[in-house]
Amino acid sequence: MALQLWNHKTSGESYAVEFDNGTVTEANGPLLHSEIPSVMRQGFVPNPDPETTDWINENQEEYILVQVR
Repeated sequence: MALQLWNHKTSGESYAVEFDNGTVTEANGPLLHSEIPSVMRQGFVPNPDPETTDWINENQEEYILVQVR
């Protein structure tokens, strides 16, 4: 499992995502730009949101991978 930063292609909003074998297992966002460095240093998704996780899983084609920790 890897912590990743994904951006929504249309809005540009950033999301912290745990990704494992093609599936988002946890996600949270959109993140404030100032939150991103801290989240990526910590190495885990803060306050995972099941609804956000489900939405991203169902719409992965709308997101682009920006960073991997």
